[in-house]
Amino acid sequence: MLLRLLGLPLVALAILAIVLGSGLQRVESSARMMDRSDQVIARAEVLLRLMVDEETGIRGYLLTHDPTFLQPLREADTQFDPDLEAMVRMVRSRPDQVDRLRQLQYEHETWEIETEREITDPPDASDVNALLLQRKHSMDLLRSHMSEFLTREQQLRTSRAAAFSSTGSEIFCSTSLVKPHS
Repeated sequence: MLLRLLGLPLVALAILAIVLGSGLQRVESSARMMDRSDQVIARAEVLLRLMVDEETGIRGYLLTHDPTFLQPLREADTQFDPDLEAMVRMVRSRPDQVDRLRQLQYEHETWEIETEREITDPPDASDVNALLLQRKHSMDLLRSHMSEFLTREQQLRTSRAAAFSSTGSEIFCSTSLVKPHS
């Protein structure tokens, strides 16, 4: 009789413990994945800022031939590649994102080569406007690669947030089913 009286509540508690343990592991995993997406998005936004600094630096230099305008470009250049490689490591399990970053890296290296050529051998004043427009188009291409990357990462974060929310709801519902009702 005592076994029957205690058996059912013990079985219910065991089931509840299993459900809660599993749910909490899924919540923790979802939270880690959302944090990872947030870190990737933040680093991508830093790369966008670095690209703006590079573009601003070369534009100022081409217009004025004043080397002080090259400072933001040089600083951004030293930070860009290490930050890009860190992002590649962060998304290494997602080949589509790695491919986007490698395409960005290739285009950026091409942009840097052209920039160094223009610094070493500045164009004539009559060619500057056309060159500035060409440089803008090149940088717009770089930004479009980064925009594709960011859009995909934000979609991934949104789906991870939905999974996180869903898991929390599942835990709540399962615990309320086991809870004794008065």
